[in-house]
Amino acid sequence: MARFDETKLYISFFERNLAGKSFSEIARVFKRDGVSKFVVGEAIDSLVESGKLKKVDGRFYVAGDKVSDVGEKIVGTFRANENGYGFVTCEDGREFFIHTEKMGQALNGDTVEIIPVPGGQKGDLAKVVNVIARGYTKIVGTKFSERGLTYVRPDDKAYFADIYISGGVRAEDGDKVFVDIERFPKNKCPEGRITCVLGRQYDFATEELALIYTKGVQTEFPSSVREAAKNVKTRVSPAELNGRVDLRDKLIFTIDGDSARDFDDAVSLDTVGGNYVLGVHIADVSHYVQEGDEIDECAYQRSTSVYLPDKVLPMLPFELSNGICSLNEGVTRLTVTVEITFDKSAEVKDVKIYESAIKSTYRLTYNKVQAMLDGDEKLIERYKSVYPTILKMDELRKKLEEKRLAAGYIDLDVKESEITIEGDEVTVGVHKSTQATRIIEQFMISANEAVASYLYYQGLPCVFRTHDKPDPDKI
Repeated sequence: MARFDETKLYISFFERNLAGKSFSEIARVFKRDGVSKFVVGEAIDSLVESGKLKKVDGRFYVAGDKVSDVGEKIVGTFRANENGYGFVTCEDGREFFIHTEKMGQALNGDTVEIIPVPGGQKGDLAKVVNVIARGYTKIVGTKFSERGLTYVRPDDKAYFADIYISGGVRAEDGDKVFVDIERFPKNKCPEGRITCVLGRQYDFATEELALIYTKGVQTEFPSSVREAAKNVKTRVSPAELNGRVDLRDKLIFTIDGDSARDFDDAVSLDTVGGNYVLGVHIADVSHYVQEGDEIDECAYQRSTSVYLPDKVLPMLPFELSNGICSLNEGVTRLTVTVEITFDKSAEVKDVKIYESAIKSTYRLTYNKVQAMLDGDEKLIERYKSVYPTILKMDELRKKLEEKRLAAGYIDLDVKESEITIEGDEVTVGVHKSTQATRIIEQFMISANEAVASYLYYQGLPCVFRTHDKPDPDKI
């Protein structure tokens, strides 16, 4: 086999014969000399990394050529996979695959600089050449000892490196701990200090707390938010009803899971002249939380409430989430109502959106509603005032499902876990979709569509989630 000469490739031969060619075209040139594609690739990779060549739009040029610098070095976020490889996602949406041997010093979550390397079907292979910023400086893991040294193995399986512990709070092997990472020595384990012991590995409370820490979920509200929450009214005053549609005499109720602790939506249904008039009533949080105030800023940072098997870490302070903004049974609450009129074929005939006040008549659960639909006579008698409405809701639900399926609606039927805790026993089952859960699902979809359409046709700003057509290659 002929000896492969990098100098020949770079200095003169490349300039005269290869500039502007793709890797496949370059490899074909050297194939005549018996040089393998792998060897050519390694050489080009080395020349690109040293700055002698650059790659632009899948083609290679001498570094001094007047070609756009786009594609030389690219910045993105590195995501490791627990199977040993990784990806870098760039701000422009491009994604590069990183082989294990091309990761360099990168760890999960790091901001890195990469250069594309030959190979891949779409030029989507790359090599990490520099770590710009570390994604993790704090991490949760399990303490262990090896050869007289102390380490912590991260809970995040995509974080490949154990942390060498140089000090901090004393912990026993098998303890779940919180670590501040202080140094990232080249070609060595990151180094850090234990700042907190969470408890013993495999203990339920400890593992739950470790998960909370790992995901960066806030468990406490700042003092300024707690103080602001104390000033929130606990009852709706008569003055606050001014300008609102008073729906407190209507049959309105909530339907949630058995373990639900707060109730932010309620439903109602009337039949008028052969039409269905659906009401979806959402707690009017914006009446109590003003844009830019302490509670709003904190909620923005949290983004959502986090539901765990035995507790909720709310987006809003308790005074709001479980108090004045929870549509509890038998108390006046301020709401925003989406009122949708459907004809007998479930076609939308009219939509009204307005501020309202309600008083939830019942706190129903999915299990109770489903039992009534299945003919449970005791529950039907107990809730006889609401039972005819539930039957009508299920009737409308069926028509909405049929209409959406005809329009191309896809029921993915993705299995979800249902976790229950009784004492020390944790049971993981499969969440089952029922008529009762689908009633609320269809009603909420209808309300969302109605609000989105209203905002769109009014020319008002609105955030939409779109599902683009999938990439055929990924399929």
